[in-house]
Amino acid sequence: MNVLISENTLVDIADAIREKNGTTKLYRPDEMSDAILEIKTSSGTGEVADSSKPIRFYDPYGDLLYSYTLEEFLVLEDLPPLPEYDGLICQGWNWMREKILAINGEVDIGSLFITDDGATRIYVELIEEALNPKIGFEQSMAHGVAVDWGDGSELETSASYGSTLVSMEHQYKEAGSYVIRLIPEENVTITLRGDAYNTKLLHKVTGYSNENKVYGTAIRKIELGRGITALTTRCFNSTTLEYVTIPDGITAFATAFQGCSSLKAVTIPRTVTSLPSYAVRDCIGLEKILFSDSTLSLSGTTFSGCNALKEVVVPGNVSLNASDLFAECRFLQRAIIHDGATLMGADMFYQCYALREITLPQTLTELGSNAFMNCKRLERMEIPDGVESIPSSFMYGCETVRKLTLPEKLVSIGSNAFSGCYSLCEMVKLFCNNKQDKIISY
Repeated sequence: MNVLISENTLVDIADAIREKNGTTKLYRPDEMSDAILEIKTSSGTGEVADSSKPIRFYDPYGDLLYSYTLEEFLVLEDLPPLPEYDGLICQGWNWMREKILAINGEVDIGSLFITDDGATRIYVELIEEALNPKIGFEQSMAHGVAVDWGDGSELETSASYGSTLVSMEHQYKEAGSYVIRLIPEENVTITLRGDAYNTKLLHKVTGYSNENKVYGTAIRKIELGRGITALTTRCFNSTTLEYVTIPDGITAFATAFQGCSSLKAVTIPRTVTSLPSYAVRDCIGLEKILFSDSTLSLSGTTFSGCNALKEVVVPGNVSLNASDLFAECRFLQRAIIHDGATLMGADMFYQCYALREITLPQTLTELGSNAFMNCKRLERMEIPDGVESIPSSFMYGCETVRKLTLPEKLVSIGSNAFSGCYSLCEMVKLFCNNKQDKIISY
């Protein structure tokens, strides 16, 4: 049966989908049903998921699926059902149940997806000025990857292999939305490349060139398939890329996401054990980081400049000794760091102007200089018991902090540690007999 729907009604439906999915994407009428199926709002109890509950499960787009109190989670015999999306297979959560229980507190859990046909899909919006792109990747075997351009044309392959970049050109007839697929043969490895200007997935010339930007900015979403085992330097370097679904088994991130200013969420698989400097730097639209339950080493400025990040929960298996980890995340309001780390790097939350709430791990013994410098809205701080020295400029410019609780073992305070803390009116030092000594009060 055919049903007539007015254009205004279609616009209203599209607006509702955009509101629920938190996107600005344009939808064709035949795409709306799939987009509606992608909307996930239910919790594990059949209620709307509540972000205030401490145990939270997310989809790869950063949307909350399930949430539990500790008591509710203890009743579950297993983790909640895996989310389902058309064209994708959920391979599992990036946390194990026993490790969630061991946290005994707040934790954010992510989900890992691979495409159901094994192809890597690149969702693009091509404008009239960008109808002649080249696709770029490396393949481990000649003719090992077929390219489907998404416009009904025949599949294409290339004889290039090894470290030689495949660069195949295609002419589209008209502007519009297309899904380009990279279809690998069994046991073929695909490597994605990028540079300081652009991802090579979609480009005009193979070298460094601003000509590539008009093609890089056509990419909206990428769903990774089989054959990709590691991400490489700036391989997703696109200012318009909003979502990347990450499969289980990826072993390295490199600086894959650096400069992806529209990226909404990053899910880290447990097979990734380290993130280099600049790994996710300046992703100014990033709203959610979903760490795994595996040991993870961070290098300097890993998440620096992620301005849209409002809260972060860091498990104890993540190292904190590098500098500038969350520096200049200007809208970060809340950070929970679980027990595990012993060292905090310098400038960790430097110039996080909106930071109000911080929970530090009690396992910390060494603090970094300038760690909370210019966190102008931070109101209180409880420094862990094992800390013996507060470094220079530790809380320089924390204008609204009113009370500090100092540890029993504290023996020294560095220069300018609390300079510019204009609202500070009480500092309390703890002693073994559980009495408190106000060392400064006015």
